[in-house]
Amino acid sequence: NRKDFLVHPVQLLEARVAGAAAALLIVRALAPDLLPRLVEAGRGCGLALLVEVRTEGEVARALAAGADILGVNNRDLETLVIDPATAGRVIPAIPPTCVRVAESGMSTAVEVRAAADAGADAVLVGSAVSAAADPEGAVRALTGVPGRQGRAG
Repeated sequence: NRKDFLVHPVQLLEARVAGAAAALLIVRALAPDLLPRLVEAGRGCGLALLVEVRTEGEVARALAAGADILGVNNRDLETLVIDPATAGRVIPAIPPTCVRVAESGMSTAVEVRAAADAGADAVLVGSAVSAAADPEGAVRALTGVPGRQGRAG
């Protein structure tokens, strides 16, 4: 997978050629006319696209561009401040036909449960695992939270 600031369709092709199965598109980093072009280019070369949002307005842009996997980042990339309430506020604005991912700031099963209760199908956890003395144990501690039932798609 490629987690990078992608701003040109050729970067998606490069990622695919390098073996990536997925790529990250950050709505706030992309001009309104560029996001749909990147979604189309990514799909055209066979990539799954995680489209990252932080606000309901960004959800609308992502959906208009054709995104169907949306990640709500609790971390503001401009200030790096984590607000755990962001995912709980924004995820309900994403239709249940999409895959809804809560991103950043989760380090306990209680926090993963809160994301699931808000409607998240998955969580993206990095820091809590990479900083752990026992990464395998950290992953085990975060797993086992059942997701929402009856998701369409």
